[in-house]
Amino acid sequence: MPDRHSSKHVFLCISLWVIASFGCASAVPGPVSGIQPPMPATAPAAFRPIDVAGQCDQIVFAIDTGYDTRATFNEVRTEVLQCIGHLKPSQTFNIVIISAGRPVELSPMGLIPSDTKSLKKAAEFLSEHREPSQINPLPGLSRAYDFLDKGDAKRSKAIVLVTDRGGFADDQQVRNLFYRRDPDKVVHIYPFLVLWLGDGASKFLREVARNSDGRFGLIISGD
Repeated sequence: MPDRHSSKHVFLCISLWVIASFGCASAVPGPVSGIQPPMPATAPAAFRPIDVAGQCDQIVFAIDTGYDTRATFNEVRTEVLQCIGHLKPSQTFNIVIISAGRPVELSPMGLIPSDTKSLKKAAEFLSEHREPSQINPLPGLSRAYDFLDKGDAKRSKAIVLVTDRGGFADDQQVRNLFYRRDPDKVVHIYPFLVLWLGDGASKFLREVARNSDGRFGLIISGD
């Protein structure tokens, strides 16, 4: 007669083999040995101009308006105005239009408070200005620094650069301007690349954001 203990041992081995091979429907659900299953990856939310509203106290929007279509610029206008509309009363801002020649400012006198009157003024200003496709970014960016230099030194500062160009005719001149005007990297730069129904990246704009402790973002037009 087979040994009773040996039979139990054989049955236990077979049972363990079945569980290991096919699983066990009656097993108690939950982590095994304290190991949690990996969670599915979630794509990060797109970083938009409106997200800058909570980042800095004093903001200058440096906007390249030389887009190929009016629809594209309308989306840029909407994004910028949404950001301004979410600023707190204690925050100040200005807008500089980057052009081929002398830049055009919303308020030549300096930063203005973020109230209803200023938002309406900004909306009217952005509806009036469109520049040709060829621009010179240096005067406009330099003017943005002028406004921030006159601001409150104790409050955080940022430039929101909006353009559909991954880079400029001379990126090194732009780098030199950033270093010359802000060697201590006090001003955070948030470049936004405007794209038409697509995805893309800009090595130069990402570099600008990284070097100023800012953040790179995209504005997808036409989706």
